[in-house]
Amino acid sequence: MFRIGIIAPASILAFVPVECKAQLISPPVLNSFGSYLSYGTIGLGLAIAVLAAALLTTRNQRRQEGASRFMLFGFSLVLVGTTLELVKGSQQNLEAERKFYYEIALPESLWDDFIFARTQRLFGKSEPTDERSVGSMKASQKKSLVIPVPKAQCRYYFAAVKPPATMILSVAPSDMYHRQRESRDYYSTGKICSPLDTDMDGTLTLSVDAPSTQYSITAYKAEPDAAQLPPAQPQPSAPLSELRRTVCTGEYEANCAGPHDIYIPCRPPADQAIAQSVCVGLGRPNARSLRVHTKGGNNCGYSLIEVTCS
Repeated sequence: MFRIGIIAPASILAFVPVECKAQLISPPVLNSFGSYLSYGTIGLGLAIAVLAAALLTTRNQRRQEGASRFMLFGFSLVLVGTTLELVKGSQQNLEAERKFYYEIALPESLWDDFIFARTQRLFGKSEPTDERSVGSMKASQKKSLVIPVPKAQCRYYFAAVKPPATMILSVAPSDMYHRQRESRDYYSTGKICSPLDTDMDGTLTLSVDAPSTQYSITAYKAEPDAAQLPPAQPQPSAPLSELRRTVCTGEYEANCAGPHDIYIPCRPPADQAIAQSVCVGLGRPNARSLRVHTKGGNNCGYSLIEVTCS
């Protein structure tokens, strides 16, 4: 950058007429160029643009064309330098914000409270197992926890590191049923299950990117996952409950001998035929009939028939 800052303005001065050089290389102007260069790429671009502007005041067409090129080059440097500064500033702001957030959200004294509150929210009243690994670790280390899982059973796991560290968690073996439930830069939780016919040990391996940090890996009992349960056996269908209807037969329904569900005018078929017709209409194959009342009157008398469908 320093060599470019010297060579580029010197190249422009080669085009400047003698009567202008005395003014451009005067101490005040040179001091201003020095202050420009202190701003890096942006300052160099501004210095080149200023020299090119001075060269544009000449009436020599060849010099004006060269000045235009240098002016464009200077503005390009300003644009590139501004973009780099914006990107650099944005990265610094994001990093500062991230550190500030973690320092405020999770001070040292709240690490255990964070672990307890998060596991309560995720697992509720699930019973913790005896498998647990907590402590401190470095970026060069890896921490592992072996979780025995009996056949057809499952376990929840929770792994976390203290921010601003970020973590990477792997689950082995690969043929073990594993479903991740939630994951962030600093914690991960999921569910592991064994096959229906054999026990299996799940191994969680944790690594971090921070020089040193605290970590915690814990396990909890979980209900069997739907994918691990044997297919449900079809249950035998319960026998259909019986349906009963009362049928009245006679010339006038108002003269029926009692309450009834169905009315059939005079000259009906036999009682069993009536019962069969009623049950077919109700979607039941079996029918029984029982005459519970008979009285005379009008052309054919009146009767009440109790029909049972099953």
